[in-house]
Amino acid sequence: MQRLKRLLKWLALLLVVAVAGTAAWLLWTRNQAPQTTSLTQVVTVGRGNLVATIAPTGEVYAPRQAELGFDVNKIELIELNVAPGQQVMAGDVLARIDPTTLERAVTQAEANLTIAQSGLEKAENPYTDLDLAGAQRAVTQAEVNLENAKKHLIVVQNDSVNAERIRILEYEANWYRNNYWEALEKFERGEIDQEKLNWEYSNMLAAEERLTTARLNAEIALANAQDQVAQAEYNLQKAQETLAQILAGPDPKEIEVAQAKVISAQAALEDAQAALEAATLVAPFDGTVISVGAEVGDLVSSNTIVVTLADLSNLRVRAIVDETDISQVEVGQEVEITFDAFPGRHLRGQVLEVPLQGRLVQNILTYEVPVSLEEGEGVSLKPGMTANLKIVVGRRENVLLVPAMAVQQGEEGNVVMVQDSPQGPAVATRVEVGLSDGMYVEVVRGLNEGDQVVIEYQPAEETFGFPGFRQMFPGGGQQRP
Repeated sequence: MQRLKRLLKWLALLLVVAVAGTAAWLLWTRNQAPQTTSLTQVVTVGRGNLVATIAPTGEVYAPRQAELGFDVNKIELIELNVAPGQQVMAGDVLARIDPTTLERAVTQAEANLTIAQSGLEKAENPYTDLDLAGAQRAVTQAEVNLENAKKHLIVVQNDSVNAERIRILEYEANWYRNNYWEALEKFERGEIDQEKLNWEYSNMLAAEERLTTARLNAEIALANAQDQVAQAEYNLQKAQETLAQILAGPDPKEIEVAQAKVISAQAALEDAQAALEAATLVAPFDGTVISVGAEVGDLVSSNTIVVTLADLSNLRVRAIVDETDISQVEVGQEVEITFDAFPGRHLRGQVLEVPLQGRLVQNILTYEVPVSLEEGEGVSLKPGMTANLKIVVGRRENVLLVPAMAVQQGEEGNVVMVQDSPQGPAVATRVEVGLSDGMYVEVVRGLNEGDQVVIEYQPAEETFGFPGFRQMFPGGGQQRP
């Protein structure tokens, strides 16, 4: 390790010396040479291979990750068996909450289901053989009662004794009425005194009262007999309806309602049982505990994430691709992946999916592209780590290449300056370009191998900042391998 550090120090010192010497030489050259407004470089069009990449950043994530908790409202956490970093197997008990409230809910749901099932059984079998026999007896008895009531009505209507008594009372009332009128005439002639007249009047009133009472009793007896017939007819009708209802069997609508109540009660019981079962939190898959969000004694609710579990055996990278590059990304493209946490380690992967919708964050539209991780054995990757990616969006072999600086935008498209002879002028030539890796561009049409292309550019003002240094030597006219 010490030898490596010393070597790195020597390399850094040599680099500083080289840069300082180059800068001094450039400064001396610029002071000695006449000032020009632009520089040119002639490059020979040649063939080579080209690999185009985009370089988004991303982060490591676990596709199989779960935030686990309890779907309850403020119930005490009574058991917690895991800590961050702990590995668990599917089915392991992670935590428990107090089940008392949930057990009571199950008991109540069971009682409600029993009541609903009893109601359904009664709806499906509403009558017994005893009910049928009773209904039949009720109809028979009602028929007998109606017949008796009708007979009694006839008797009342044809009561000769009562009729004779009324006729006698009518005769008696008329006789006493006539006696009174005769007595009144005698009184007026002075043949009898007031006492005798009053006595005849009292006899008349008593006879009329006896007649009225007899008539009223006869009317009451007739009305009672008629009411008895009407009541007997009503009772017979109700008995017949009850018998018909029993003979018709159960009511389909009542059965349907009762069945709905049973289904609802059954669902409520299943929910209560599931909630009670969920009072024990178990691992849904093999994984590693990423974080723990509660302690024993806490009152947890449905929004409390008690345990975050992830399967770290199958990690991926979520590449954040800009909208300007997403059109170049395709499923299956090769990806080179490095990590800030592991300098010098290069992993490989493939694009697994190209999302159709992006996310707008601070007015920048990006797409989250999942990338597989390969050859990661021995690298302790963790979710959330920063990843640097190079996605290969295109390859070209043995194609015509020119430096990217040689291609200019003209009024009719892309053009390059072609020089037929060293002394001749450069002529703008329209070209059709293909893939580019940022330094070189594939020429599809417009140039031939061996053509001389002129690159013209402005010299940089600040040679020590190196942008001018790179522009002055864009490949040195050499064919890219």
